[in-house]
Amino acid sequence: MESPPRPDRSPGDAAEPATADAATDSPSSPAAEGGSRDEARTLRAARLELIREQIATGAYDTPDRLDAALDGLLADLLD
Repeated sequence: MESPPRPDRSPGDAAEPATADAATDSPSSPAAEGGSRDEARTLRAARLELIREQIATGAYDTPDRLDAALDGLLADLLD
């Protein structure tokens, strides 16, 4: 079973990631290098804000995400 696409990477999504620095997903990001907890919290807060904005505008819920969620739910119920 495929995992759902990341909110900042979904196909057709025009929203930009919450941070302008694309390196936040790279191994050289402060959080990946063992940066401070404050930096990691800041990145997490920015990501959560992006997701909240996408939910508010309807850009977060996609047919692919719904399918993945239902597949996961059915798998859990059948196990």
